[in-house]
This record gives sequence, C-alpha cells and structure tokens, in this order.
Amino acid sequence: MDTAVQPVEAFNWRQADAIVFTADADAQRAIDGIGRTEDVHFSPDNQRLALVGHLDNRLLVLGVCFTGDGATPAVHLHSPQEVVSDAFSYPHGVFWIDDETLIVANRQGDAPILRVPRASPITAVLQLEPLARLRSDGTEQLVHTPGSVSVAALDGGWLEVLLCNNYANQVSQHLLDARNGYAVLGGSRLLAAGLQIPDGVAHSRDQHWIAVSNHDEHCVFVYENTATLGPSSPPAAVLRGMNYPHGLRWTRDSRFLLVADAGLPLVHVYRCEAGGWQGECLPIERMRVLDEERFRRGQYNPQEGGPKGMDLAANDRVLVTTTQEQALAFFALAPVLGPRDQPGTDADRPASTASTLARHVQGQARTLSALAQRWRDERIRHEAAMAEAGGVLAQAQCLVDQQQQHIQRVATSRSWRLTAPYRWLGQSLRDLFRAHTG
Repeated sequence: MDTAVQPVEAFNWRQADAIVFTADADAQRAIDGIGRTEDVHFSPDNQRLALVGHLDNRLLVLGVCFTGDGATPAVHLHSPQEVVSDAFSYPHGVFWIDDETLIVANRQGDAPILRVPRASPITAVLQLEPLARLRSDGTEQLVHTPGSVSVAALDGGWLEVLLCNNYANQVSQHLLDARNGYAVLGGSRLLAAGLQIPDGVAHSRDQHWIAVSNHDEHCVFVYENTATLGPSSPPAAVLRGMNYPHGLRWTRDSRFLLVADAGLPLVHVYRCEAGGWQGECLPIERMRVLDEERFRRGQYNPQEGGPKGMDLAANDRVLVTTTQEQALAFFALAPVLGPRDQPGTDADRPASTASTLARHVQGQARTLSALAQRWRDERIRHEAAMAEAGGVLAQAQCLVDQQQQHIQRVATSRSWRLTAPYRWLGQSLRDLFRAHTG
C-alpha cells in the first residue's frame, strides 16, 4: 500500500455533522484563551472535559452537560477550572483515571497524577501538587518525552498505564496501586519494534487491543493485548491511508477505531472485520472536522493543521476534537457509526463472556510478568550489594565476637567497676552491626 504523504485533494471524505455547542460566558472565555492544544479527554461519567494548554503549561477542565435522548444530543459547557502545577512541562497528553483524578504526559518532563476537585466559585483556578509521578527509572529511561497516555483498570485496585515516549520510540507500561497513593509497583518497555515517534496510544474498552499512532511511518499499529506482548512483538494489524496519526479512540464495542490526522483536516474511521483486527486495513470512512481556512492557517508545516486530540462521549454518539485553530469542536457520530445503544442498556456495560474474561486475565498476566521481572532484577541487585558488603560485615562480626569474649572475662573478674567502658564499647559495636545487617 502507498505510505507517502498525500494532499487533502487525494482523499475522499464526508463532511462531519457538527454539533453547535453552547457555553457559559466564563467557559467560552477560557476556551478562547487556551492557546495551542494537543489532547482532550472526557471523565468516565462524561460530566467533565480536560483540555491541554500545551504552550502555557496548564489544563482547562470544563463541566459538560448532554441533553436530549436522540442520536444527536445537545452539548453545554460550564464551570471552567484552570489547572496549573509546577509538575507541568509542556503537557501533551491527558487521561482521566476516575472522575476526579487525571494523569498528564509532559513532553519535556514526566507524568504526574493530580486530583482535580469539583468546580466551585473558589476553585476557578487550581494550583495543584501531584499525588504521584511516573519518572525515568534509573538507566532504563522508561519515561522519556511522554506525549500520550492511556490507563486501564485491573483487578485489585491496580492500574496499567501506557505512555507513548515520543522521541524514545517506545511505549512503556507501568503498574500502579490506586489504593496506595498510586504507588508504582513496576514498569518495563512494552512496545518498540517499528515505531517512529509513537504519538498516540489507546486501550480498547475490553482491554483486548492496544492501538499506537506511528507518526513517521504514517500508520497505526494495532496489537493484541496478550501476556506475551513485548518490545519485539509485531502488530496484529497495520492501519494505513493517513498522513500523520495523532489521537486515537476506540468505540465501546471495539468494532471501530477513530484516528485523528494531525496533517489533514480529517478523522479516519476503521472497522474490525469478521476475522478481528489483522493485516493491512484502509478506513471505511473519513470525516472532515475542520474547514479549509482554519486548516490552512494552522498548517505551518505538513505535520500540523489537523485535529490532534479526540474523544468519544454519550455512548459513542458524540465526537470531540481539538486543534490549534479550533480548540473544541463536537460532531455527531450516528451518521458514520450507525445508531448506538442508549446508556443504561446491557450494551452499555462491559461484556462478561468467558472470552472477554480470558482476554482480561491475559492482559493482567502480562503486567504481572513485568512486575515479577522487576522484582527479580531488584533481588539480583540486592544480592550483589550484599555480597560486596559481606567482607566488611564478616570483619565487623569478628570484632564484636572478640570484644564480647573479652567483656565476659572482665565481667567475671573482681574489677567490675572498670568494665563500664567495655560495656559501652560492646553495646556500640552491637548497634553498629545491627545497623549494617538490619
């Protein structure tokens, strides 16, 4: 298949069905002032929307209200909160862990986790300290120029976090304990082979699939999320027919994958066929989400001008995009995906079939395997350090034994009054030994 970059005129597309949103005056002012954006994400309850202010080192969190039961709900934005933090360093990706907690991927930093309380008149501007941070880990440099992040909930309160480390050309996985302050339990490189600037990552809802935008290769890699997935694993499917893929989102049933193209005014729509995600695929549809004037104004190089971040809400009935020239835009998805089940139906809940459970277990097994490997590495380092210190500890033990024997001899003598310095010395040596061995 042709992998060369193509002009807009080379693609067939349909005009996306825009939803004209409304916003409170303060919310609209905040949107207008956000500057260059890179990512956008709805909270799990669809009541909050996080928008990245990349160049100004801030986030904008907006309240969201969907009304109407039809295929095209109305959208209203309210209660803006500007979020700033010393932990921000060109924030690029954002993902809600739960309805009040999000993680940020800093292009020139690490990945902090922050709690964003619900809006009130006194919390319009929030200066936050992170609850935890995913940092570079020793010589492995797992976290390096992270630009996109995806989080999947595992059993037992654990979280799997995937980070696209853009200029390290790899995706890292991190296991966190949400019940223990988001303590980092382990981490490793997950995907690397064939990646050239991975610029977007997304778990499917059932955790069966992982999609990664491959910027310089002009494609998206789709991996089956198995316990054996690793840095040398090839993708199960390669999605083509795009210029510079950026944001990625799965529909709730994993049948469709939407790809925002940063180099075109388009969102590409791919569909899983009967055999699953495999082989090379072309989009079934392309939606134009940006008018010509805005697109050309933002295209100061071939890699820019199009949509960056993207998310789905209201049970896949609404698409939101963010671009440099249009911070927020909403579109109806029913004309492309067909009618979607309404929230509250069985289709709105994750499937509980044996096959889905098996895939979930496989994904957790892979994560636990990485954790076990980390523990094995730590044990090897610990044993090496103990072996190196063994000679010193043996000498200390010998000295303590000698002094103890001498103290015993003196203590049984009649010169008890003279033994006080020896007793003090013996206790000091015992304390020293415990400090080295404890």
